Amino acid sequence: MSGGNCQRCGQTITENTFHIAHLRAASHGGPAVRENLEAWCPRCNLRNGNRDVRDTRVKLRAWQDEALPIVLEALTMQRVATLMAAPGAGKTLFSGAAFIEGQEAGLWNRLLVVVPRVPLVEQWADALVRGCHIALDTAEGARAGGRELQRMDGICTTYQGLLSTVVRERHRDALRDVRTLVILDEVHHLGQPVNDDSGGAAWAKAVRELVGDIETHLDVAGVLNLSGTLFRTSPTERISTVRYTEVVGSKGEPRIQAIADYEIHPDRLVREGLLRPPDLFRVGATVEIVDLQTAQVTVSAIADLSDDTDTRIALRRLNLRDEWREELVKVTLDQLERRHRDSKGAHVKALIVTHRQDMAKAFAEEVDRQMKARNLQPLAECVVSDDGPDAHKRLDDFRQKRRVGVLCTVGMAGEGYDCPDITVVTYATNVRTAQYIRQVIARGQRVTQWERDRVGHPLTTAIILPDVAELVEEFTAILAPMVHDIELPTQPTPVPPEPIGGSSVFPWTDKDLGAVRDAALEVVSAVTTGGTFDVDPALQDLLTPILREMDLAESLWPRFAQAIDLLNKQRPFEQPISFASARPTGAAVADRPAPQTRLMTPREQHMRIREHLTLASRWWAQFPAKQGGQRVDHFIAEIYRQAGITKLDDATPDQLTRAYRAAMARIQRYCEQTQTPLPRWARPADDEQ
Repeated sequence: MSGGNCQRCGQTITENTFHIAHLRAASHGGPAVRENLEAWCPRCNLRNGNRDVRDTRVKLRAWQDEALPIVLEALTMQRVATLMAAPGAGKTLFSGAAFIEGQEAGLWNRLLVVVPRVPLVEQWADALVRGCHIALDTAEGARAGGRELQRMDGICTTYQGLLSTVVRERHRDALRDVRTLVILDEVHHLGQPVNDDSGGAAWAKAVRELVGDIETHLDVAGVLNLSGTLFRTSPTERISTVRYTEVVGSKGEPRIQAIADYEIHPDRLVREGLLRPPDLFRVGATVEIVDLQTAQVTVSAIADLSDDTDTRIALRRLNLRDEWREELVKVTLDQLERRHRDSKGAHVKALIVTHRQDMAKAFAEEVDRQMKARNLQPLAECVVSDDGPDAHKRLDDFRQKRRVGVLCTVGMAGEGYDCPDITVVTYATNVRTAQYIRQVIARGQRVTQWERDRVGHPLTTAIILPDVAELVEEFTAILAPMVHDIELPTQPTPVPPEPIGGSSVFPWTDKDLGAVRDAALEVVSAVTTGGTFDVDPALQDLLTPILREMDLAESLWPRFAQAIDLLNKQRPFEQPISFASARPTGAAVADRPAPQTRLMTPREQHMRIREHLTLASRWWAQFPAKQGGQRVDHFIAEIYRQAGITKLDDATPDQLTRAYRAAMARIQRYCEQTQTPLPRWARPADDEQ
């Protein structure tokens, strides 16, 4: 690090003669972290003594300087403050600065940080010691005992850790003994009714019992609420440490909205180079929606699906199709390669988020397959909840790897996962809640020091998603104005399946996804603080050789194409630049054929229902038959007999439907009697994990 010379005077030093010098003296709180250490010769170090050379704590950003006196005033006057800041804004270091200022003013002498996830404990502790020289105890014994080691500034723990009455009492004793600032990270997790049975409600109750209620009495020196979501919620879901104002909901119902003492919006963070600007890459395809109840097939581009059921089926099933996965992975790797070149060789990474573990594994296999086809080293990492305690370690290993990589996961890399190398995010899940989308997008918006030092500006974040209207609207509503979500989102309630004996024969819907064709990149949306501008890939293709010859950053090509398009629109009396000849083979986006519906042939009905029967018989062979129950061949023979089927190839769709109804009745009865979960394809909704 020093090149064999004293970093103070330049004199030659060796491994046996150098001293480790604290730039901010250890006696003044300077920690033994790389940012605060230099290699000096013994003479320089002894002559300096315990004097501070310079303050190596992180310099506050402009918004942090603005927010600090406002938040401290609220903490001084009301003992509670709420900061709303987008993920990646720097809430952690701001909190450390607020603690130091308040400590010097005599408001408190100790810090208790509570976070929603275990990996965040170490992230908070590492960020505060390096950036603010605040030492937090993170040992499990300390968190359970409510006391930190001597010379520590406090403790970092989890909301889950506060659920034990004994642990909560120990923390309460520590709060009584020493004036403490409590920081509640991602406080929106506590917005649950305290009489609810959910985990969030238990956390809310534990926090209320530990620190008190703003409307009655707070039992701590101060509470700093942190969130990236300016949330509006029901009056029954009030968080005990948050101030609210009453508002009227979209349907005229009474609502309460959280009051933030200071807000920092993502659009400003993008303008100031603190977050990467996002671009949407929308991938389209032609799909067949098969309705077995009406024996109809609807052929449509996924962008033109108007029925909500059809949309949900497409989002849920697309990722099971090889052609669709192949195109998503191709676009992902193309964008990752561009950012690797633009960053001058940085270890950029991509994140592919799905809603099922088998999908995540299939995406990882496809990434490796395509990398081998490109004569490159396979680089996919698949991390799912089935990995158990090892999952968090594997996530951290992926974050620290000094190589290009693609992470395929379900819900493991959302809120709290800090991997700034992620520059490409592929959204291959059916989850449409705004808060989840915001958290996933944020994984790709953090700016690395490499970008600042080597590139000179932030890269753009590529966000790849299916060109499904409702999903695109959700993304653009978040990204285009770059504002906070204003409703506290909740997961949609699944629609329960009708009884097997009822009119609905097939799993929770009579519709399913048929063929998927022509999957390809259709539209790029360049997202700016002024709005979202669609760029036809044909125009970008036309400009590609010109932009490449000019040696312009490839990740910015969509924005150059957007600028040309806007220029054409602003010069209506001049001949616009034509790119009709560059249109890709096939119909252009504007010329997509309208959705068409046709009746299924008897053979198509026959084959589709047989697919469902095959699923049922395979499941029976894997569970009841293996566990000593009825043999699968007897199971099949019995349901065929009930349906009047003598030869399967000659069965009518009516007979096959009766057979499937009989099979599902047997499976449902078995599951109820043995407490076995229904097979995935027969559940009200797909598992998110």
